[in-house]
Amino acid sequence: MERVKRLNEETINKIAAGEVIDRPASVLKELVENSLDAAASRISINIADAGLSLIEVSDNGRGMEPGDLRLALLRHTTSKIEDVRDLLSITSFGFRGEALASIASVSKMEIVSIPKGRDEGIEIIADGGKIVGERPVTGDCGTVVKVRDLFFNTPARKKFLKSRKVEQTSLKSVFWDLAIPCTGVDFIYRSDSSDLTTVPADVAIFARVRLRESEIGDSLQDFSEVSPYFAISGLVSFPVKTFVRTNRIFVFVNRRAVKDSMCVGAVKEGMRGLIPENRFPCAYLFIEVSPEEADFNVHPAKREVRFRFRKELFELIRYSVRNLFVGGVWRDEGVEDSPVSADFWVPRDRDGMGIFRSKAPGETPFEGGVGPSSRSVTEEGESHELFISPGSFSRMKIVGQVLGNYLLLDGGDELFFLDIHAASERINYGKVQKDFKHWLESPEHLLISVDIPEERLRGHTEDVQELLVELGYRVDLQDGVVQIQAVPLYLKGIDPLSVVEDILDMIEGGSIDATAEPKRVLDDLMARMACHTSLRGTRRIPDGELRYLLDDLASAGYSQTCPHGRPVFIKVTRGDLHKLFGRT
Repeated sequence: MERVKRLNEETINKIAAGEVIDRPASVLKELVENSLDAAASRISINIADAGLSLIEVSDNGRGMEPGDLRLALLRHTTSKIEDVRDLLSITSFGFRGEALASIASVSKMEIVSIPKGRDEGIEIIADGGKIVGERPVTGDCGTVVKVRDLFFNTPARKKFLKSRKVEQTSLKSVFWDLAIPCTGVDFIYRSDSSDLTTVPADVAIFARVRLRESEIGDSLQDFSEVSPYFAISGLVSFPVKTFVRTNRIFVFVNRRAVKDSMCVGAVKEGMRGLIPENRFPCAYLFIEVSPEEADFNVHPAKREVRFRFRKELFELIRYSVRNLFVGGVWRDEGVEDSPVSADFWVPRDRDGMGIFRSKAPGETPFEGGVGPSSRSVTEEGESHELFISPGSFSRMKIVGQVLGNYLLLDGGDELFFLDIHAASERINYGKVQKDFKHWLESPEHLLISVDIPEERLRGHTEDVQELLVELGYRVDLQDGVVQIQAVPLYLKGIDPLSVVEDILDMIEGGSIDATAEPKRVLDDLMARMACHTSLRGTRRIPDGELRYLLDDLASAGYSQTCPHGRPVFIKVTRGDLHKLFGRT
């Protein structure tokens, strides 16, 4: 008995719809992308019952001819590509020709479309993917799509939807993902007659982000950089504002919102040492790349992208984010650049020149831009109330050392509680990086070597030996015993055995592995070494020594957090005290 059968067309359509349309937000995404591809300058969205009863998208785009509209409800019909060669340089949001057919197969749909230059068109009514009605209409150019009773004929999929509140949140997220990068378009969003959001066409891209992130908008700092292959702009929250998950990091490629773990990882690497290890910033990345260098045809819903030059993009993002806070806006006039050396952070070409530079307004990394995404996405950033220039501390009055490890400073209308150990860590970390090469060249030789037997290294003898050498120790291996014969000057006085224990902890804790970048491992080790050599609040520190600490902090460049990401200071304003005492 034969078991393999050809599926009927209805079943095929519903399976295909499951790949593209899995929730109401998927419908909204596809419909708005169609409007954008139709060159609409005004898009209006109306939602009822979290999208299950109604999703309506209307636009003033170029519209469709009656024959095109009928074809658009069939699978694999599109006006956006013609053959396989077009998949190599995609400039439109849609290109597969599946969206309308997939949506129609799981809903009751009405489409009205009037072509540009005409005042009459047609309305088509579909039920479960089948056209059940058609009539002529008159009106203005554009298209209106109404999707009703979503998943009425696929109860299993409807059963697995989240709560109405969750689906509503997902719909609003999709709206912002489309409205933020598409400047020059008016967006109107209505939901159950209670939620109304408007984004005028003339609102710039960074201002759109701040509309969405209204609670933390003032803490977002903008940047723009360009490389031979990419131009990127973005916003990143100050290190004092972090979150427990990566869901506040958004990536847009040629105006398309995508999920990309590599880009998220690059942001995390850029913030390494500025925020705690298990915390993440809010960030928006806007990446422009030649369509030939990116492949969007790797996910049914086009949520992912594959880059040809992934490593270059990773370094550009990491450098841009890092440079934003280290040696950038945090620098005082007259104060030297951040102690983080260029060799650590700035990617360089074979001639030793930095390959990244600030992006000029509207500049793209290739001739001719990226189609519609070549619009300028630069905008002047805003100052942030939590920003304190490093030099400010040296000019403040020392009130005194309190609760052991904290220094209370009088800044006029503000009080600052400074973590003495964290401040000392930041200073020492900078000194280690700034003078690292010099210290490597002149270690202090020990009269008697420090011997570490193999069993104490717990099977990591070669790794420990290699990392000790990277840190500047002179090491020999004799009969399974690691012999430390010289110590780098910046670690003079620190027990080498405690350094070895730190290295073993990092190896066994997973922060050092075979895939880790050597410079990143070395940087993590330096952060630990800076901790060993830093002041602690276990003794009363003379005012003169505290003043030296503040002066050193002023010349340390970035000083908001210690190398482990903990805050160096906390600010208390006059207004904060008024609130605590009920005087507001």
